[in-house]
Amino acid sequence: MTSRDLLVTLAAMLAAGPALAQSGADLAATIDISAPGAPVAPDSIRAASIAFPGGIVAHPGIPYATPIGYRPLTLDVYAPQVPGAAKRPLLIYVHGGAWLLGNPRDAAAYKDWPATLAKMAVRGYVVASISYRLSREAPFPSQIQDVKAAIRFLRANADAYGIDPERIGIWGDSAGGHLVGLAGTTCGVKAFEPVAEAPRRGPAPAPSAPPPSDCVQAVVGWYGIYDFLDEGPVKRPPPPPEDATRLFLGCTVAQCTDDQKRAVSPVTYVDAGDAPMLLIHGSADMAVPPKQSETMAAALKAAGVPAELRIIEGANHGWYAKTPEAIRAASREALALTVDYFDKVLKPGR
Repeated sequence: MTSRDLLVTLAAMLAAGPALAQSGADLAATIDISAPGAPVAPDSIRAASIAFPGGIVAHPGIPYATPIGYRPLTLDVYAPQVPGAAKRPLLIYVHGGAWLLGNPRDAAAYKDWPATLAKMAVRGYVVASISYRLSREAPFPSQIQDVKAAIRFLRANADAYGIDPERIGIWGDSAGGHLVGLAGTTCGVKAFEPVAEAPRRGPAPAPSAPPPSDCVQAVVGWYGIYDFLDEGPVKRPPPPPEDATRLFLGCTVAQCTDDQKRAVSPVTYVDAGDAPMLLIHGSADMAVPPKQSETMAAALKAAGVPAELRIIEGANHGWYAKTPEAIRAASREALALTVDYFDKVLKPGR
């Protein structure tokens, strides 16, 4: 650039100054301001959606709760692009990761979990995949409180997503399997009530209005821990770099009292009013022995709760196995068992 070109450019920039100032004022004039207590529409980013085959649309990152002092918790919803007149059963997925890792868009060996959830929705469901506070953010019982907050949020917004609030199923893997075991056995338990949330803009709900139910009507657990008094799952040295149980419970298994172990164990809360449950486990699981699912199934049956147990031969934790073909077979079998079970329980007479 020559000296003359530089002078011309500088002159143009100086001349644009008032216009730039004016454009800022113009921009500010276009910004809407909500009055206190006024209804609040979804923000423009949250309104984004992703289309999947079969007429299903994913609505990602929907905030469902903001516990005071913590980040907003979000969930993804997979629902028909054009809701039909008939309401659909809801399936809620709770991810694993030793209560320390994981996210709503990842599961075991499945390559594209969101696409898998969308395919489940095509079968006549609304599907939601939820986040929750991890153990480095908050210890137990924060995780089950968040799961219950998500159930309540989805039930409260059933009309918006075309959900039948009387037909809700929940499933999860590993740590998620433990949490859905608690969700299925602790309906209305005060100790696991969702915590107070940060104030939101918009009109406050009527003080006398009871919260929606946190009950579910069907549960599927994949290789979860259901009885912490049985130390089988945790006798091995903690996996590096973290002791997941210590972060989750605030004590190592050796340090935890029996009362602490009972409080976190789904088997503790089993009674005749619990949701029917399918428990799926791999026979070669080296992280959580299949005995955990066997114990839970036996406790449910003893209480008169319909319970089924399926053991996938040769499958390790996460449906991993000795060969890629065996991994695919185990993963597909688990998913098929899960969908068939929800069809049977949530779609009677189908």
